[in-house]
Amino acid sequence: TSHKQQIEIEPIFKSIAFNSSKYPEKPAIISGENIITYRELNDRIHIAANIFLEKGIASNSRIGIDSKIGVDLLVGTVSAMMVGGIPVLLPGKNFETCSYIVKDCQPALLVTGTHEQYNHLAKLGVLTILLPIYKGTSNLTKDDTLSERLVNPEDIAMILYSSGTSSGVKKGVVQQYCALQKTTEYITKIMDI
Repeated sequence: TSHKQQIEIEPIFKSIAFNSSKYPEKPAIISGENIITYRELNDRIHIAANIFLEKGIASNSRIGIDSKIGVDLLVGTVSAMMVGGIPVLLPGKNFETCSYIVKDCQPALLVTGTHEQYNHLAKLGVLTILLPIYKGTSNLTKDDTLSERLVNPEDIAMILYSSGTSSGVKKGVVQQYCALQKTTEYITKIMDI
């Protein structure tokens, strides 16, 4: 008999929470002239995760994340993972492709960063929210236990859609947590990070 080797997964939300407690003022992201510390990134992720839960996002719910929202692309993606949702990245610049993906994967929620894109996505009949959502939410109680959620290595971490160049049909590519972790380990090793 063959036994699958059980891989222990440390999801990104757990790593960010750890670094937030250990190095709160250390830069986590530098985007142009914006420097976001681990504490700020962790707070943004928790705020978004709490809002996702308030909007009724359940485990395995698909959440369409607009890829044009920069840092908030990471925040939305990690927040979706934190609540057990499955982020689906949307190519924000092409509304026709976004419409196709939304119809195909039937997300419970769409997340975008611009009013223009919000107006387009809201027409698709899916609950849509606008990021950033951090102004005026500093008093929101964050549930630190969210970052302790256990992840099954075989669970779906995210769905990415192919460009459809070889077949003419865009297809959803399912990424499991174990595959993402292996890819991260490989890139880290090759780049000697």
